[in-house]
Amino acid sequence: MQKSMKKKLNEEIPPTKVMKLGQAVYAHALIKDDDTRFVAAMMPHSIAVYEKSDGSTYISSMNMGLMGKIFGGETDIIMGKVQADDDVILKFLMH
Repeated sequence: MQKSMKKKLNEEIPPTKVMKLGQAVYAHALIKDDDTRFVAAMMPHSIAVYEKSDGSTYISSMNMGLMGKIFGGETDIIMGKVQADDDVILKFLMH
């Protein structure tokens, strides 16, 4: 993101990385049907790692399980699986 901001806006930002995570089987389950395809706007799922001005590093992610509950149905089930995967990937943060 730093290179993009510098190039397009001539602005410096603190170190920021965005990782895109996705499972084809989850994406397919949601975008194959008209009723759930709207969640494609949230695909692939992003996790951001960034540094604040105090020099500390932070990680942020949308709670996909909670988002799924808002939408309900099949979306809730699949996004719950995405959240479970995120929990495993980010488990090291809880220690």
